[in-house]
Amino acid sequence: MKTIVQGILLAALFAGIFLGLRQVDWISVFKVKEFNRKMEKKLGDLIWQSIEIEKEVLYDDSNSHRIDSLLNILCKPNKIDRQDIKPHIIEDSQPNAFALPDGHLVVHSGLLSFCADDGELAGVLAHELAHMEHGHITQKLSREIGLSLLISASSGPEGQVVVKKALKHLTSTAYDRELETEADMSAVDYMVKAELDPDDFVSLLKRFSKKEDHSETGKYMSWLSTHPPSSERVEYVRQYIRKVKH
Repeated sequence: MKTIVQGILLAALFAGIFLGLRQVDWISVFKVKEFNRKMEKKLGDLIWQSIEIEKEVLYDDSNSHRIDSLLNILCKPNKIDRQDIKPHIIEDSQPNAFALPDGHLVVHSGLLSFCADDGELAGVLAHELAHMEHGHITQKLSREIGLSLLISASSGPEGQVVVKKALKHLTSTAYDRELETEADMSAVDYMVKAELDPDDFVSLLKRFSKKEDHSETGKYMSWLSTHPPSSERVEYVRQYIRKVKH
């Protein structure tokens, strides 16, 4: 009987401690969110500065206006703060786009010429916005590089080594399947709310896939290496579009 009572008291003690800990606002105590924002800002700026040194940044008024207009169309109805998005165009023939921490959105000149129309370009932008909004970029880097190294990059002198590693991961390796699927679905949602046709996104994915099929290594289509499309991916995006539209 004594053992049973002791067991009950011990269970009650653990339950009390657990409930008590749940009442503590650990986010406020450790200021985790504030720290993450500062880390992302510093890391995003460092990566972008690294790109600026190695690549030619284009300040093409017509294409800058084109991207700005599409971002405005996508952001407003989806309640995304347009001021937080920092689009950049760089000279590179590969049709590619990728998101960096702290809202930096890098678009290759090759993507602008590859997209058949603004609808296809909007699909890519919507997909990258989804990665930003869902926090996929930091998740990806934390998993593949490690949070401690990211912290060192954003606060220490050894940051350049980590920055180059982070840039390589963001431009040459794929997101996890779960994150990629979430970004695809959100891109469709964003386009529908913005009254854009999400079928344009499917059209672009199909053309990317065809290019990949005719490439020996697949390296030509760099957007595919970071966002790997397949017949299966095209199909599930199509199915989701039908679900959303009906």
